[in-house]
Amino acid sequence: MTGSSGGTSATRSASPPRGRWPPRSTGSDLAIATNPDWTDLLSILNAEEAEYLLVGGQAAIFYTQPRYTKDIAGLDFASARARSVETTYGGVPIRVLGKDDLIAVKKAAGRPLDLFDVERLQEED
Repeated sequence: MTGSSGGTSATRSASPPRGRWPPRSTGSDLAIATNPDWTDLLSILNAEEAEYLLVGGQAAIFYTQPRYTKDIAGLDFASARARSVETTYGGVPIRVLGKDDLIAVKKAAGRPLDLFDVERLQEED
């Protein structure tokens, strides 16, 4: 995974458990690493008690397989928050858009990568 600030990706030899972020690499075990810039941003949002949801590619990764994404996206809306999932990212507590809402958002966007995510999200059911 890389962010707008750069960075590198690692690939996994096995799929991570669904509904959990893949762990950092421990040397022989390849895994996706969390982006420290995003961890800092999420920590700041939490410290300021901002209400947000992780959406987009990062939310799709949470439910499916690691894949490349250039950014992190967030939304602030109450009805989706009620259906969101609590987890952590790099040890920082966060909320991720619920899977059904994510599928609806991805379908509405309709871009090729979004539709690819929809297929993968629906395969995980």
